[in-house]
Amino acid sequence: MAKPHSKWAWTKTSRAYKAEAKRLDLPCALCGHAIDYDAPMASPLSFTTDHIIELQDGGDLIPEPGGLRPAHRSCNARRGRGVEFIEPTSRRW
Repeated sequence: MAKPHSKWAWTKTSRAYKAEAKRLDLPCALCGHAIDYDAPMASPLSFTTDHIIELQDGGDLIPEPGGLRPAHRSCNARRGRGVEFIEPTSRRW
């Protein structure tokens, strides 16, 4: 059964995850390129919290630890439209 959730709980979870991802300077999990953690929210290269299991596929709004990953706003939007990504390489070329 899905856990109860609220917009406020998601906002809190997402903000905490962003702070941790920024501290670790994590790249986009979808394309492997750097994320501009200080970019305005509307920027395509800004940070978004991506659900590893999409909500439309049965993922929880607030998943268990490890269920989130950093992504660019544009990459996350494309993934939501069904665009397939090639797994990023382990090194930046």
